[in-house]
Amino acid sequence: MVQRLKFDPNDFVFQCDWSTSDNPAEPMELYGPGGFHPIFISQHIISPTTDWRVMHKLGHGSYATVWLVQNSATFTWAALRIDQADHSSPGETDVLESLSSSPSLEHPVTIIETFWIQGPNGTHRATVTEVVAPLKRTLSRLSTDAVGLKRLVRGIVEGVVEIHARGIIHCDLHLVNMGIALPELSKAEHTHEEAELVSYFDAPKVTLVVPQNPMLDLSHHPPYVVESCDMGEFHEQWRDRSAPDIAKFYDFGNGEAHLESKPHAAVSVVNDICPPEWAVLRLMGKDHARSVTFTSACDIWALGINILSIMSNARAIFNQSSSWHKQVCDMVELGGNVPSCWEGVHPDFESPELLAAANRSDEVWAKYRARMRTRCASEEDADALVAMLRRILVLDPAARPDAAEILLDPWFALS
Repeated sequence: MVQRLKFDPNDFVFQCDWSTSDNPAEPMELYGPGGFHPIFISQHIISPTTDWRVMHKLGHGSYATVWLVQNSATFTWAALRIDQADHSSPGETDVLESLSSSPSLEHPVTIIETFWIQGPNGTHRATVTEVVAPLKRTLSRLSTDAVGLKRLVRGIVEGVVEIHARGIIHCDLHLVNMGIALPELSKAEHTHEEAELVSYFDAPKVTLVVPQNPMLDLSHHPPYVVESCDMGEFHEQWRDRSAPDIAKFYDFGNGEAHLESKPHAAVSVVNDICPPEWAVLRLMGKDHARSVTFTSACDIWALGINILSIMSNARAIFNQSSSWHKQVCDMVELGGNVPSCWEGVHPDFESPELLAAANRSDEVWAKYRARMRTRCASEEDADALVAMLRRILVLDPAARPDAAEILLDPWFALS
């Protein structure tokens, strides 16, 4: 038997086709010592308090897989996140404990329990939470009227107020880590042994894990990998249309989330929500950027980018393939100036290119206003939204408002 510590795509006969799947499975090579924990549909996961039965796949990320599970005793539904064995976050335990001790918070997902799973790839943290419909996938199904969108944005801002009031810095606040609450899951027709919840989804689409070399040891792998189901489809069919959609935050175990009282330097950040204070140092190299400690102001920048994305119906504000130099120029276009705090930090602080980007700011915001106008109730509403976003998306972190101040912005008062 051939044993491996690391695997690559060429070790397997089949691979999930990322070009044709809306919800592709995780790469098979991420299983192995220190990697993902192998799971299969109908498997029972025994926690210290509950027998959870795996019913479907909800998704995966860089550090974890997430599964739709049902309590075998009460038949209630939950999401089970299982981290990679070698995934560690200096602040994760503190953050999860803080959230677990605050069950009355409306917008962070409710944590039901956490425990550890021992498997062939190591010891994995497991976190059980309420189920949500991922916002990025669900947004196109939600109401796009001005009132509904403003209510959703307000809920997102309220969520940032809640976590910051608990001293939590999320550090990964983008649409992939936001969701919509699913109160309809608690309806009686979905919480019994013969509940047909999974019948609302297609049968799980799987890709068999078959080695190219028959002698390769695949004891670290599941028999197949599973494409995730779409909870947004379920929400669309069963939601109460007279009730507002409630924004939810999740994935606090992303490696960067921490308590503000216990800061640590950022290792990485998603390009689209990367704060300017990180991006400008990234120009000088990864080691310089890793000296940045994420603060609440970094979350506020991400909040502004998310609001701009939602209200302008844009997939992304920054081009993911752009160089860091181009992204910094794009940030200057939004901010409208080259902040004095960059002097001595930006390698070309007074370049004509940066000054030209700052001079294009009004033109750039006029284009965004035109896109957002279709999702605003009036011309006044659109003007107020642009004014709020320009107040949030400033390049100097010390000049950004906090989330509680944003909630008081005149845009939210306009009907």
